[in-house]
Order: sequence, then structure tokens, then C-alpha cells
Amino acid sequence: IKKMDNVFNIWQFGYDGGKDICSAGLAYLIAREIDETNVDLSWLAVVAAVADRQDQNEGRSLGSLNKSIVEEAEHAGFLNVSKDLIFYGRSTKPIHKAIASSSTPFIQGITGNEDVALKALKTSGLKLQDENRWRTISELTDEEKKRVMEAIIPYLTNSPKPGETVEDLIGSIYTLTKEDEYSYLRDSREFATLLNACGRMRAGGIGVSICMGDRSGGLKDGEKILMEYRKSLGKYIRSTVGVEGVSIEKEKLHVIVGDEIIDEYMIGSFTSILGSMPNFKGKHILVKTITQNKDAKISVRRSNDCNSQLNFGLIMRDAALLCNGNGGGHEAAAGAKIPESQFDNFLKAVEESIDKKI
Repeated sequence: IKKMDNVFNIWQFGYDGGKDICSAGLAYLIAREIDETNVDLSWLAVVAAVADRQDQNEGRSLGSLNKSIVEEAEHAGFLNVSKDLIFYGRSTKPIHKAIASSSTPFIQGITGNEDVALKALKTSGLKLQDENRWRTISELTDEEKKRVMEAIIPYLTNSPKPGETVEDLIGSIYTLTKEDEYSYLRDSREFATLLNACGRMRAGGIGVSICMGDRSGGLKDGEKILMEYRKSLGKYIRSTVGVEGVSIEKEKLHVIVGDEIIDEYMIGSFTSILGSMPNFKGKHILVKTITQNKDAKISVRRSNDCNSQLNFGLIMRDAALLCNGNGGGHEAAAGAKIPESQFDNFLKAVEESIDKKI
């Protein structure tokens, strides 16, 4: 591996930059090396790691170098790690809304359907309200959480691997102890989603201000952006999935042509969501849209339950080079940008590469 001065690349040290540590984690290690008091930034490196989907170890946990940062953040009092139900909004949303928000895993019949989730929970006899206030998952006792699982299990029977899907509902929770108990920022994954929304919606400055401690105007703006972000993703799903001529099933690849539909800055988030949907189980997913400069922007993912060992970072890089563009990324999540006129050639190159490697 070629080493360059002033470039701190974790791959050069035998670590996997896709799961062992991300660039924010490296920035934290440098900051802490400069001044040990910068351990107060450790929690931010944990948020970055889960935002980069590096929680790939058993029970959705962070491992390797990320784990050492987690331990530092715990020791310094900024983080608490526990095993629990791993629904988005576990500290901020009513229980039925948190469950209906689940996309990883996707719960057939419940994800995206708050009414069905509410009905299932009421049938279980679970106390959902405390006087006039909706309770949250984080407030439940262990016995009550068992009832939640029992209410959900019937909806998992259509999953190809229902046992594994149940296991996906329980995992490592990284709680930021300095944040307000009912804030979006209390759970590291919710914090990460909020920052991702700011970036995708071209409001990165607001995300940075929140990271730097703005818990008033910046946080309120971030919450509004998060709502718009979710609405946009929902619109993209309704406008593409299963739509003839837009959603195209190929032998080893499912292609979504989202020209004039999907914003170029949102394509990565959109493709990631598709990877958790039952429509795309076991598939390789490729999404294309058009940029403001009239180039083709492409995002590719392996679905969450896809056993393929293809390295899409390399596939995207090689196909893009053949088409006068550039590409790359991680094994399971990658992208490219090429001239629009080259898209058919690009798609052919990707399919040929998949055929050779499979």
C-alpha cells in the first residue's frame, strides 16, 4: 500500500475503514492525542460510527477501534451502552409510532403503518399512555418489552428468516447521557439520522452547529429538516417502487431509474432504505438519477439479507472508469457519477462484472 505524508488512512494499518473506524473516529483519535481533555469529543465519534453503519458486529454493536472509543466515552461519563429494543424513536416517539418507523428490519404490515402497530399493541394489553401522555419504548419494563415483541412476532412470519429478524430487533443501544431524556439527540442513532438529514437536505451548517452544542435554534431547525427529509424519502418510494418503467427487475440486479424524481443529494439514503424493504430481499439494488449538471449519479447497495460477497466499491470504480466517470465506496454500499450518455454502457459493465464474480 502506498503511504503518503500527512494522510491518516486506517487501511494502511491493517484495519477495515468500513467497520473498524470511520474518518470522524480518526479525527477524534488525533484530537485526543493532541490534548487528552478532548476525550469530551468521544461521544461524537460514536455518533459518527453508527451514522456510517459501522455497527456490524453481533447485536448491532461497534467493534475494533470503535469499541475502544465507546469504552473511553463510557469511562468519561458521556455514554451508556445497553442491550434493548432497537427501534428508532425509542426515547422520543409513542411506542406504536416508533415501531411503525422501523426500516431495519422492515416489518411487513407494520413498517409505515401506525394504525396497525397501535392495534397490535392494544391487543397485547400493553399500557400505552400515562394519563394523557404517550409512553415511549425507553420507559417500558422488561416484562412490557416482552409484550411488545409478542405483538410484533406474528408480522414477521412472512420473513424468509423470521428468527434472524426477531434478533435484529434487539441490539446495542448507545445512549448519550448528557442529552435531554426526551431529545432526538439522546439516542446515538437518532442523532446520526438528524445529522444525515441535515447533510442530505443541504443544511450541513445546521448539523455542525448542533454537534458544537446548539440546543436551541439549531436543534429546532434540525428537527424541521428531519421531518422534510422523511417526507421526501416517502415520496420517492411511492413514485418509484413497483412503478412500471421506473423499477426494472434484471437477472442479478434491480434497477430504479429515478430521473426527475430523486434528488441527487438524497440518492444514497433512498437506496439504503430500499435495502431493508421486503421487495428487494436478497437483491443487488442500483438507483440512478440526474444531477443538476445533467450527469448520471448512481448509488448501489446489497440488501440487508443479501449473502453476496461482491465488492461494489471496486465494481463501481472500474465501471465508472470505463465510462469517463468516477466511482467507489464500501463493499456493500457504493456509488458513481458518469456522463448521462454512458449509462447503458455503465450498466452493462456492472452486470458483466457481477456475472464474472458470481
